[in-house]
Amino acid sequence: MKSDGSLADGGGANPASGYSLIEASSLADAHKKAKGCPILKAGGTIEIAQAMDM
Repeated sequence: MKSDGSLADGGGANPASGYSLIEASSLADAHKKAKGCPILKAGGTIEIAQAMDM
């Protein structure tokens, strides 16, 4: 997700500087919840991915 809230497919080679785990019913729900992330308000980007519990 870009700082303007738009989505970019693929992610690219973005170095991870941290992570958060959230509970969401779908990727669309996760996108909706992530729009309030302070990193986006600071001009950064975030990557949304499904976590697998093994």
